[in-house]
Amino acid sequence: MPNYIKYVSASTGQTAMLAEIDEEICAYLGVEVDPVKWCYGWFDSIGLLHSMGKSQDEILAVLAPTPTDSMSDIYGLAQLCSITNYLHAFYTPRAWYMFKG
Repeated sequence: MPNYIKYVSASTGQTAMLAEIDEEICAYLGVEVDPVKWCYGWFDSIGLLHSMGKSQDEILAVLAPTPTDSMSDIYGLAQLCSITNYLHAFYTPRAWYMFKG
Protein backbone atom coordinates (compact mmCIF):
# COMPACT_ATOMS: atom_id res chain seq x y z
CA MET A 1 0.00 0.00 0.00
CA PRO A 2 1.66 3.27 -1.13
CA ASN A 3 2.07 6.09 1.39
CA TYR A 4 1.95 9.73 0.35
CA ILE A 5 2.99 12.94 2.10
CA LYS A 6 2.72 16.64 1.46
CA TYR A 7 3.63 19.57 3.66
CA VAL A 8 1.23 22.48 4.10
CA SER A 9 2.73 25.83 5.01
CA ALA A 10 1.51 27.16 8.36
CA SER A 11 1.73 30.73 7.07
CA THR A 12 0.03 30.37 3.66
CA GLY A 13 -2.05 27.21 3.98
CA GLN A 14 -0.66 26.09 0.61
CA THR A 15 1.15 22.86 -0.22
CA ALA A 16 4.87 23.54 -0.36
CA MET A 17 7.25 22.13 -2.93
CA LEU A 18 9.68 19.66 -1.35
CA ALA A 19 12.68 21.23 -3.09
CA GLU A 20 11.78 24.61 -1.58
CA ILE A 21 11.45 23.09 1.88
CA ASP A 22 14.86 21.49 1.40
CA GLU A 23 16.35 24.89 0.49
CA GLU A 24 14.80 26.41 3.63
CA ILE A 25 16.21 23.60 5.78
CA CYS A 26 19.67 24.07 4.28
CA ALA A 27 19.52 27.81 5.00
CA TYR A 28 18.28 27.10 8.54
CA LEU A 29 21.20 24.72 9.18
CA GLY A 30 23.73 26.84 7.29
CA VAL A 31 24.67 24.19 4.75
CA GLU A 32 24.86 24.29 0.97
CA VAL A 33 21.95 22.90 -1.04
CA ASP A 34 22.84 19.63 -2.77
CA PRO A 35 21.27 19.40 -6.23
CA VAL A 36 20.69 15.64 -5.83
CA LYS A 37 20.40 14.72 -2.13
CA TRP A 38 18.04 15.90 0.59
CA CYS A 39 19.72 17.79 3.43
CA TYR A 40 20.87 15.08 5.86
CA GLY A 41 18.51 12.72 4.02
CA TRP A 42 15.57 14.32 5.83
CA PHE A 43 12.91 13.27 3.34
CA ASP A 44 14.10 9.66 3.28
CA SER A 45 13.73 9.41 7.06
CA ILE A 46 11.47 12.14 8.43
CA GLY A 47 9.33 12.26 5.30
CA LEU A 48 8.86 8.50 5.40
CA LEU A 49 7.88 8.59 9.07
CA HIS A 50 5.44 11.45 8.42
CA SER A 51 3.92 9.49 5.54
CA MET A 52 3.34 6.67 8.00
CA GLY A 53 1.39 9.05 10.23
CA LYS A 54 4.06 9.43 12.91
CA SER A 55 3.88 12.51 15.15
CA GLN A 56 6.72 14.89 15.97
CA ASP A 57 7.26 13.19 19.33
CA GLU A 58 7.31 9.73 17.74
CA ILE A 59 9.84 10.87 15.15
CA LEU A 60 12.07 12.48 17.78
CA ALA A 61 11.96 9.23 19.77
CA VAL A 62 13.07 7.25 16.70
CA LEU A 63 15.91 9.73 16.12
CA ALA A 64 17.16 9.68 19.71
CA PRO A 65 20.81 8.62 19.83
CA THR A 66 21.82 5.45 21.60
CA PRO A 67 24.99 4.78 23.62
CA THR A 68 26.43 2.72 20.76
CA ASP A 69 26.11 5.49 18.13
CA SER A 70 29.30 7.06 16.83
CA MET A 71 29.91 10.80 17.17
CA SER A 72 29.13 11.33 13.49
CA ASP A 73 25.88 9.38 13.89
CA ILE A 74 24.96 11.46 16.93
CA TYR A 75 25.65 14.68 14.98
CA GLY A 76 23.51 13.49 12.05
CA LEU A 77 20.68 12.47 14.38
CA ALA A 78 20.84 15.86 16.10
CA GLN A 79 20.55 17.57 12.71
CA LEU A 80 17.54 15.40 11.84
CA CYS A 81 15.93 16.32 15.18
CA SER A 82 16.48 20.01 14.34
CA ILE A 83 14.87 19.44 10.94
CA THR A 84 11.91 17.69 12.59
CA ASN A 85 11.41 20.66 14.90
CA TYR A 86 11.74 23.09 11.98
CA LEU A 87 9.12 21.23 9.97
CA HIS A 88 6.79 21.13 12.98
CA ALA A 89 7.16 24.90 13.46
CA PHE A 90 6.46 25.89 9.84
CA TYR A 91 4.54 23.04 8.18
CA THR A 92 1.73 20.58 8.76
CA PRO A 93 2.35 17.14 7.27
CA ARG A 94 -0.63 15.63 5.46
CA ALA A 95 -0.29 11.90 4.96
CA TRP A 96 -2.56 9.45 3.19
CA TYR A 97 -2.38 6.04 1.62
CA MET A 98 -4.14 4.19 -1.14
CA PHE A 99 -4.90 0.52 -1.49
CA LYS A 100 -3.80 -1.08 -4.72
CA GLY A 101 -6.24 -3.38 -6.32
